[in-house]
Amino acid sequence: MEIKHEDLIGTYEQKQAIAEQFNLMDDELFAVVMKDKAACGYFLSVLLGKPIKVLEVRTQYTIRNLPSHSVMLDALVQDAEGSIIEVEVQKPDNDYHPKRVRYYQAAVDWSLLEKGSKYQDLPELYLLFITRFDVFGKGKIKYSVNRVIEETGDVADNGVREIYFSTCVKEDSQLGELLQYMNNSNADDMRFGPLSEAVKFRKRTKEGVESMSEAVRKYAAEQSMIAVIMSKVATIKKMLARNIPLGDALEMTELDQQTYEKYSNMDTSQVTE
Repeated sequence: MEIKHEDLIGTYEQKQAIAEQFNLMDDELFAVVMKDKAACGYFLSVLLGKPIKVLEVRTQYTIRNLPSHSVMLDALVQDAEGSIIEVEVQKPDNDYHPKRVRYYQAAVDWSLLEKGSKYQDLPELYLLFITRFDVFGKGKIKYSVNRVIEETGDVADNGVREIYFSTCVKEDSQLGELLQYMNNSNADDMRFGPLSEAVKFRKRTKEGVESMSEAVRKYAAEQSMIAVIMSKVATIKKMLARNIPLGDALEMTELDQQTYEKYSNMDTSQVTE
């Protein structure tokens, strides 16, 4: 959803009207709602079909210390059992997403394992990928992916639970209704307990609308800044391909080397999602 800066400057009624347009498939609303531990816990409990007590949640969390693409996670959660739950919401079908999830798993695992620790110390990891399209095209609202030993049919459990959810497929179940709610997120729909309460707070109260407006403003500013930097990075790479020295390319694009190195390997698809 595209929101212009001038849209965020106005009366409460104008800001509230904009807040109403967002749904949980939009990064901006998803991020602020998931910060509410009760809402987040309810949401994950329905997705996973078991009670989840959230200890900590980080939204729009970036892992940068990788030798290749940095990643920005929509929500990274630690529950009371010590498990890590990573949630991504994806609207455009613009890549091969199972490999995207594979890369995100590597990034999360890499960030969790401290130096000197054993691999058995890695926590249980849930990778939840929620899309507006059917990832595997089989008409299911949920796909649970496991590693299987071909010769025996046994599951080779490495502690990773990879699950895909499709909001474009309808099913008469609590999970199906929740996934449809993510597409509209009507503030008057109170079927989903603390999740509905958190959405209504962000859309219908002065404090919630103002915080939502500020979150959107900050998000838009960050995305705009990153887009400008990424454009300069792309220009520098073209210059380097023509054997123009890095120092000259940086000077011509007015970009410092530290910023170039920081963003030169960022996943550019994250700028526009």
